[in-house]
Amino acid sequence: MLFVLGILLVLVIWIAGIQFYIFMSKKLYAPRTVDARGRKAVNYFIRFKEGVAVPDLRREPSFKEIGSIKFEKVDGYCIASTLSDAKLKEFFETTYQLKPDQYTISTGQFFM
Repeated sequence: MLFVLGILLVLVIWIAGIQFYIFMSKKLYAPRTVDARGRKAVNYFIRFKEGVAVPDLRREPSFKEIGSIKFEKVDGYCIASTLSDAKLKEFFETTYQLKPDQYTISTGQFFM
């Protein structure tokens, strides 16, 4: 009888572990949030390389259509955007004439 209970306990722990892994992987791979307008968005960290002037996204009217600033750092921003990372790269390259080696865009979850 104890053998059967032990197997059931291991099975329950294993299933719970799989469910937890699936939950966390979805949370880390697609850190979903909402932007300032209440739209579904993804958190992006935009970091500019040393020597590159950080553009002022707060004064860019076209940026307000695609996202909102969560917080600002000396070398970049954390934003919530409705665009994919590829579209964001296109935005920075066309709007600010930046080259891909002058900045990085990455996703991530942050806790406040």
